[in-house]
Amino acid sequence: MILIREATEADNEALQQLNREAPMRGNLTIRVERIPDFFAINRRIGPFKTMVAETGGRIAGVLTIARHPAVLEGKVQEIGVIRDIKIHPDFRGSTALFRLLYTFLQYALNQKWNILYATALKGNARVISLMGGRAGLPSLVPAGHFIQFNFFPKRRYKGTTRYQIITEEPSDDLLAFFNAWYSRYKFGPVISAESLHDSVVLSAWKNNVRHASIVLQDVSNFRQNVVEDWSFTTGLVIRLWQFFHMFLPLPLPPRKGKPLRCLYVRYFAATEGTACALASLMTRARKMAWDGRYTFLSAGLHYRDPLLKIFRKHPSIPARLYAFILSLEDNNASARCISGDILFNDFTLI
Repeated sequence: MILIREATEADNEALQQLNREAPMRGNLTIRVERIPDFFAINRRIGPFKTMVAETGGRIAGVLTIARHPAVLEGKVQEIGVIRDIKIHPDFRGSTALFRLLYTFLQYALNQKWNILYATALKGNARVISLMGGRAGLPSLVPAGHFIQFNFFPKRRYKGTTRYQIITEEPSDDLLAFFNAWYSRYKFGPVISAESLHDSVVLSAWKNNVRHASIVLQDVSNFRQNVVEDWSFTTGLVIRLWQFFHMFLPLPLPPRKGKPLRCLYVRYFAATEGTACALASLMTRARKMAWDGRYTFLSAGLHYRDPLLKIFRKHPSIPARLYAFILSLEDNNASARCISGDILFNDFTLI
């Protein structure tokens, strides 16, 4: 019999083991480690509840829902973010996932949350199928996909004469710059000084005007991406990379069983008509990834984001993340409206 209960700190090691047994599959199959604390990443989002499916003393699955402030229609609202959807391979044919999703639907209704938001990697077909309304669950509205770019670090950087690239500390002016930019997104973040803690902010200035900024962050102190496998095409690239790395100055290549060293572009913003300033910042960030001996500089954008043309200019190994929305109060009318717009997703929190 499968029992659904709230997770406790005592479940930390069992949940770590579940992560090892249920990797995220894609061009790179990644096992997400959360050493030393499984729950630390959820605390970064907001108040959360983690539930586990347990049977015979074993944890068969886990799911988290977190309350998160996000920008919708230019206003800050509380939404429910569905996370940590993991089912142990031994229980994938069971009702564990259905029971977890149903439990959280009831919880969201009791909390009077209207909007629920979830993402799933392309390879997580079981989760995607249930999000389509199977097994008696309400249908979540597909909201397109995000492209996660894993950019190759850049050894040489000539700089730019068009903009002055500087490192900034958090300020009211900087926070206003980011929040004005993200007001145009659905699920845009609400940036505060705390949001920029343990980060590096790069900005492109010209004539005493800030034209673009990016926030870089290393999250390896609470999340580690361990490579388990890769697709055939990606494997060809990586094997060549590993070979030439032995005698050429190339970034550290991925290796199976080893954590990836990733530097994340957590936030980005640009003034209207000066997206080229963002391109200069991305080139500088790739150089910083090289200097820090990272394997990738990672950034994610919605497939409708007009800034994609800037990010696609840089060589990368892409991954795809699908988005789903449910609005409980109006039979998904709000969800369908949101799904037609440009969404934001914080890739440091996956």
